[in-house]
Amino acid sequence: MAANEPIASDTSTETESDTLEVSSEAPRTPYIILIDAFDSFTNNLASLLQETTGAAMCIVKINAAPSELMCLLKRADAVVISPGPGTPANPVDVGIIDMLWTLSDKDLLPVLGVCLGFQSLALAFGGTIERLKEPKHGIVSEIIHSDTSIFSEVDVIEATRYHSLHANIGHDIQVLKGVKKPGDLWESTTQAPELEPLAWTFDTDNGAVLMATKHANKPFWGVQYHPESICTGNQSTRVIRNWWKEVNEWNSKRQRAPVCAYTSAAELGFPIGQSQGTLSLAAELGTDEVQVPLNPLSEKPVEPPPGLEPSQAAKPKRTGMTVTTQEAHLPDIDVTVICNLLRFENHDFVLLESGGKGDELSRYSIIGLVYPGQTRRLDYIRKKHVILESTALGGVSASHDLRALKCSPWSFYKWYTEKRRAIGGFDWSPFWGGLVGYVTYEMGLSTLKVSTVDGDVLSQSWPDMSFAFIKRSIVIDRAGRFCVQSLIKDDDNWVKLIVNKIVGQGISSSARRLSAEARHFRPGPDLEECIRNSRVVKPDEKTYKENIRKCQEFIRAGDSYELCLTAQTKIKLPISYIRAGDRYARNDLSWKLYQSLRCQNPSPFSAYLKLGNTTVISSSPERFLRWARGGLCQMRPIKGTVKKHPKVTREMAEWVLGQDKERAENLMIVDLIRHDLYGIVGTGRVQVPKLMVVEEYETVYQLVSVIEAFLYTPYPWSLPPKNPREYEAESHQDSFTGIDVLSTALPPGSMTGAPKFRSCQLLQQIEAHQPRGVYSGVLGYMSVCGGGDFSVVIRSAIRREDEIDVAVVVDPSGNRPVEKEYEVWRIGAGGAVTALSTEQGEWDEMNTKLESTLRAFRVPDKKQNGLGG
Repeated sequence: MAANEPIASDTSTETESDTLEVSSEAPRTPYIILIDAFDSFTNNLASLLQETTGAAMCIVKINAAPSELMCLLKRADAVVISPGPGTPANPVDVGIIDMLWTLSDKDLLPVLGVCLGFQSLALAFGGTIERLKEPKHGIVSEIIHSDTSIFSEVDVIEATRYHSLHANIGHDIQVLKGVKKPGDLWESTTQAPELEPLAWTFDTDNGAVLMATKHANKPFWGVQYHPESICTGNQSTRVIRNWWKEVNEWNSKRQRAPVCAYTSAAELGFPIGQSQGTLSLAAELGTDEVQVPLNPLSEKPVEPPPGLEPSQAAKPKRTGMTVTTQEAHLPDIDVTVICNLLRFENHDFVLLESGGKGDELSRYSIIGLVYPGQTRRLDYIRKKHVILESTALGGVSASHDLRALKCSPWSFYKWYTEKRRAIGGFDWSPFWGGLVGYVTYEMGLSTLKVSTVDGDVLSQSWPDMSFAFIKRSIVIDRAGRFCVQSLIKDDDNWVKLIVNKIVGQGISSSARRLSAEARHFRPGPDLEECIRNSRVVKPDEKTYKENIRKCQEFIRAGDSYELCLTAQTKIKLPISYIRAGDRYARNDLSWKLYQSLRCQNPSPFSAYLKLGNTTVISSSPERFLRWARGGLCQMRPIKGTVKKHPKVTREMAEWVLGQDKERAENLMIVDLIRHDLYGIVGTGRVQVPKLMVVEEYETVYQLVSVIEAFLYTPYPWSLPPKNPREYEAESHQDSFTGIDVLSTALPPGSMTGAPKFRSCQLLQQIEAHQPRGVYSGVLGYMSVCGGGDFSVVIRSAIRREDEIDVAVVVDPSGNRPVEKEYEVWRIGAGGAVTALSTEQGEWDEMNTKLESTLRAFRVPDKKQNGLGG
């Protein structure tokens, strides 16, 4: 598939004759048990199976009780075993899978194993499981098959492979590296006489690799490749259809009649994912029983492909909040000039800025005002299971124990936003006010139930989710307009005042000069002196390369396909220089650092976030998740970077980014994200309009994919429950919003690897349980208009004001040792380690990404060119 070839829909295109016919006289809906080996592609497989067979799906984890599985088997038409990490030789990695191969004759039913399931089948009937010489993860190979059984009338298949291990059945093509005649490829072997080879692939690194097999006497089949991958050809869908035909024929011949113990397919069917949690504040906060409408004209709706139309909602009765807003022509003025004009830097505020080349991705910037003593901030302290509600520069006004309330933090934030749903904003504006903040990487781990090691007492008090409820904001459209908006009642005078200030500044004689200075920002003497006396502690090269080797050993053992390794750099700035001046000096310094960063590395998702004790300056190029008011969700993973240089043309960059390593990294994350989205929106509602397309940015070329999904309910119109705990009740599972997608998809797959659960566990071990914090998390907003947008926190620097480092230095005047205090900034950087990675290549990539942010902490001697981000 060409790198720039769009994928119109994440479903196979079939002719009318290929369509599976389901009799209207069928007495029951068939269903398939899908055994999940904790893989990150399981939901993709479930969607493929349901679309191809029409069966309902019941997903069971490998650690389920055998008795539960036996009960389900009596009701199932067939079983499919998902891919997964590990080896079939390890009982922990396969769990209940092994019992399928020893079912009694009366309990026997058709089984299809995929990848790990295929290897388990081979191992159970005489094969051995061995390591490949070179693992193949995210690699597309040509599959040669026997044209029999499930491959009957199937053309040559181009299929995605994700495996480090392979099944050896003692075949001549494996042992002697050849056969006497082509037909011998499909003969059984003395070592595994009950297994009939159905498909092979041949590659330079590994020779012949068995790709499919079937049991000679039992209804067992297996495929090593991944039929559910976005890059596996449509012919693989025909394989699934052939398998389903064999399933029905076998069940009919045996007169096997599964017990129908459910009333509808919906009880067992897709969507199978659930929000990883939703939080509750409890009835003591109270809510008004309001019903808020979705403005049907909000944001030009994106036309979904056939079959993906969002459901129609009923008309609302009344609304919650109303936006007071005014639009005006945008003068030729830089966003930071507006911030400086209104003196936002003197207290907490948020800026979500679209830098870069000004396309649709880099169009809107948002300034949110945080007022001392007024603006509500909601901090979730994960280690204490509480949400602290406070005001800017004020104390905690309420503490909510989530264990006592029996709810997750996500339920609370969802409830808090929906309770304040609004009308009246401009249709073009993506943000009308709402929650703005961040979610840490460790918060994502907790939703996956990946255990973490407690840090020190100080770090345990840091919030894993921190959001301010923004009532006053400014949205700037690079198309030439801006709007000032407020959720405060009767706030027309303030709105007009700010509009007039911005317009007045734009026509002033100093506007052009100030904007030019902002676009070529240079630190003043105070910041330069502070930076010159700073200390930078970078990752140790020996340790980092050792961690790369650890990653690759886990990959070769089959425990992961890809591991996103990271390391942190500390920049220590002397507080004595920072606090020289007024009491806002530390805010002023961080604001200047942001201005320096945005000039040197402009990005579509730049951000300055100052909430409580946490400051984030970001030049992220990667959108994590955006959801529109019309129900469309979009994710844009980036994997693959080429640093721009006068001698590097776009054609050269496309060649580099077209290599197996770069494409494999991106493909793995695309398949992982599809899995995450299918778990919320259900089968057939995910598409990939852009697959591995090279995009050009200010300082780099990057390999980008776009994955989209459509929510069943674009925006819930039902009454918000009085208790946020109700969001976890079954009655709300058909009313998922973008917040549910956000909670389910964390942490970002581009920062973990795949399979996500096992990879996160391994990374905890490899990175010595060093918390990543805000880095590798997400940052963005959940708006009262029903939309949201979050970026991945990369190419960023983070400061906690209460993290102070003390060092003993020599006093230059008295020549005696003195203690000196430093504030600490952290920059995380890393890369995706695969079987194709080299230690030096990964080390260089990490440093390239680090430098793109670290430059903001250097005094430029001359005008510097951008480095790769």
